[in-house]
Amino acid sequence: MVNDKLLFHLGGELPLSKRYSLEEIKRKVIDVLKNSDAGLSGVEIAEKINVNRITLTKYLNVLETIGLIKRKHAGSVNVWYLAEGVMEFELPIDILDVQQAYMNALFNHSEDEARRIIISVLHSGLDPIKLLSDVITPTLNTADALYTRGRITVTENTYLNNLVMESVDLIKFNSQRDSIKPNAYAVFMSAQGESDVIGPKITSVAFYLKGWNSYFLGNVASETDLLFDIDLLKFLDKISKTRRGLMIMGIYVMKKEHLMGMGETIKSIRSKLGKNMFVLTEGKAFKEEVSEEGVDFHAVNLISAVEWAEELYKKVKW
Repeated sequence: MVNDKLLFHLGGELPLSKRYSLEEIKRKVIDVLKNSDAGLSGVEIAEKINVNRITLTKYLNVLETIGLIKRKHAGSVNVWYLAEGVMEFELPIDILDVQQAYMNALFNHSEDEARRIIISVLHSGLDPIKLLSDVITPTLNTADALYTRGRITVTENTYLNNLVMESVDLIKFNSQRDSIKPNAYAVFMSAQGESDVIGPKITSVAFYLKGWNSYFLGNVASETDLLFDIDLLKFLDKISKTRRGLMIMGIYVMKKEHLMGMGETIKSIRSKLGKNMFVLTEGKAFKEEVSEEGVDFHAVNLISAVEWAEELYKKVKW
């Protein structure tokens, strides 16, 4: 969710007389606007929800920025409307309804609607990591299946993947992050030979939201040479504050031979970082064999990756 810091960036100071949460204002504004096809002025909204007009203006600007409402100018007056497609999901949220709505928007190439669904769900209280695991990931899998069966073209699949990548960033920057974990670092990449970069991107965002110092490197296929070990180690040294910190290297891989191409890199980095460096792999393949390549844990899905890392962090003796 949008936090108070954003309010400072977008509208100046928060009101001193009474402090409202964005969630409180958001729900009240949506309630009054969804019953007004003609829209309402800021003064009218303030009267209906019993909030100071100047205070309300700051929140209306935030709600407009995140795509929940829109404004039209009627002379010197701003008239506010609910943005098209905005939904108010009631708790408990039916994740299948959200999944279906998001897929429909995406496969109908309705970018704005897909964004509004993501924002609406986040502001209805759904755990953003559950949104990543139960909505974003199944949508990617569906797109991949359609492409494999020849139902969509290479161009359309690329377009859909780019839209999903935008949604992942939307979730990252519109969710409340957990407190930052001291000395907890994670880097995520695709193994040599793998073309998918969204998988490690999703995991890097999930770790970021859990408070990790998380870094997404993308596809390192062209970089995996004799100098890559040195290059990567320099980067890890730069982002970590101390060698005593916990470092997770996450590698997305679908074929064992692709992981083997990273074998020397894993050994080299582990020898330099020591006992607090761990390797996490993701993907569909070879669950039982990854330990042979120096992998500490193979995650079958996003939730298992996050849970393993969180438990690992608790066990490390600083």
